[in-house]
Amino acid sequence: MRLLILLTLILYPISWAHSQTLFGVRGGYNYSKINGIGSSTYKYSWNEGYHLGLYAYKEIGENLFIIPEVNFTTRGYNYERKYSSNKSLSGDTLQLNQSADIHYLDVPILAQLQLGRLFLEVGPQFGFYLSGSIKNDFLIEQNGEQSHSYSSKSMEHLVQPVDVGLITGIGYRMNNGLGLGLRYNQGFREVIRRKNWEKNIQLQATVSYTIGYASFANLQNKKRGSMMDEYYNENMRPSEPEKNTRGYKVITKQNITRYSIVKVGESPRTDVQFVFNSIGASSPQNIILAGSSGAEVQTAMFTGFRDIEVPFQGSIRYSVRASLGVGTIESFLEYEITEPGIWKITILSQ
Repeated sequence: MRLLILLTLILYPISWAHSQTLFGVRGGYNYSKINGIGSSTYKYSWNEGYHLGLYAYKEIGENLFIIPEVNFTTRGYNYERKYSSNKSLSGDTLQLNQSADIHYLDVPILAQLQLGRLFLEVGPQFGFYLSGSIKNDFLIEQNGEQSHSYSSKSMEHLVQPVDVGLITGIGYRMNNGLGLGLRYNQGFREVIRRKNWEKNIQLQATVSYTIGYASFANLQNKKRGSMMDEYYNENMRPSEPEKNTRGYKVITKQNITRYSIVKVGESPRTDVQFVFNSIGASSPQNIILAGSSGAEVQTAMFTGFRDIEVPFQGSIRYSVRASLGVGTIESFLEYEITEPGIWKITILSQ
């Protein structure tokens, strides 16, 4: 019931927020223990477990996604300690082997950066304690004979009800939606009440499947293709008509393969904005603008002219590093704007 309620509260609003929200399932192997940042000298060993869950996959920017999840996760630790005879609880010597299994409902909220098929992710995780138990195995030696004494108890009143941590991860997602990932989770709260500096740490190997990702990937590729179609190609056959030539004219260009000149808005003030898209090349350097009127401006988003008078003649000169990394390539574009409005000149450098 808790899983259903949390899943509804977290994922349902997101499904209405954006038409490109996808959903998926994930599961895999956990390797966890207690001994985090600033931990004591107790020597805990790793405990094996698993995780199963659901997630939403929502695009919030170019190659940037937010991934809220709801996972059932088993964590825990193994602990071994030998006591000297004067510290024994019973008999002459005592060794304690302790195993703890703790079940959480984990709610990570991750930002994911897509780099082709690879992705990087980071974000907070909130873990809600569900259940847990400790099993103790006491090895006792009395009168030269060894015996075992076993006990177990619930961890309900021992474990903090909420754990807060940070996840970092890396993964690979195929076009069919199947993904593989590795994660590291560091908890920031003490797991056991009144036990300072004993925190959860966890490694995860996970397999995921994003429903509908194949169609989503194809749509994204089509969008990128349509964006590329807006550029002019200098290798276009002479018989093909130029596109969007009304209101401007290209006078000359040098070492510029693809570009677009588009009127993006009507305005009593006429502006020209330059934007560069770089593919497989370094960013343009040594940019020099020239224009017959207006004021040159440079912002974080674009470089260009404001308050120009038409007809306006302008030019841009810049250099990029050669594809082999040796030397630079000088590029030049001269143009004329003959119609008022907001103009955007996009140059693809590669």
